[in-house]
Amino acid sequence: MQREKGIITGHFITHWGVPSDIRSRPLRGIGEFAILEFAPSRSRVSWRYATNGMSSLRQRQDDGSAIVRTELYASTKERVAWVDDLLAGLAAYPYDYDTWLADGDTIDVGQPLDRDSSPYRGVLLSGPRVADCKTLGLIGGLSDNVLVHQVIGLLPDEVEYASSHGAGVVYQRLGGSGYDLLDVERDSVLNACEKGTQLDS
Repeated sequence: MQREKGIITGHFITHWGVPSDIRSRPLRGIGEFAILEFAPSRSRVSWRYATNGMSSLRQRQDDGSAIVRTELYASTKERVAWVDDLLAGLAAYPYDYDTWLADGDTIDVGQPLDRDSSPYRGVLLSGPRVADCKTLGLIGGLSDNVLVHQVIGLLPDEVEYASSHGAGVVYQRLGGSGYDLLDVERDSVLNACEKGTQLDS
C-alpha cells in the first residue's frame, strides 16, 4: 500500500512539482487517506489539491464486470481549507452509496461546496482540462490503472438540468471553458436565452 501511495504522489509531483503540504486523515471505507496541496508556481497561477488513498477502494461497475479505481483533484484561485472536506466527502462517496464514479458524473451536494456562501451546489467529474496535461488523468504502474478526475463546481440550475436531462450538455459546455476554479464565481453555461430551448440538439 505504501508503494502505491508513493507512486500516486510521484505522479502528481511529475505534473505539479513538490507538494506544499500533505494532510493525512483516516477516511471511512478507505482507511489511510491524504490530501496533497500544491501551491502556485511559475507555470501555474492556481492552487491544486489531490487525493491520495481513494484508489485503495476498488469500485465495481453496476454489472460487476470491471473494477474502477480513482483519485480526484480540484483547483482554486486562493488557498482555501474547505476543499479538503469536499474531496474527502467525494472520495468516500462510492463507499457510502455502494456505487462507482466515472468521467462525466455529477453529484448534487445539496449545499454550498464550502458549506457557507459558495455559489456552487454540485460537482461534475471531468478528465484533466485545459489547464493540465492529459497524462495527468491516468496513473500507471499499479496493480490496476487509476483514473484521475477533476472536480468542477456546478451552479444550481446546472445541477437541476443534469439531474433531469443527463449531464451531457453541461459536460460539453464546461469541457473547453477553463471554468476550473472552485472559489471563482462564473455565469451558468445554461444561459437565459437557452433555458427555454432544447439544449440536447
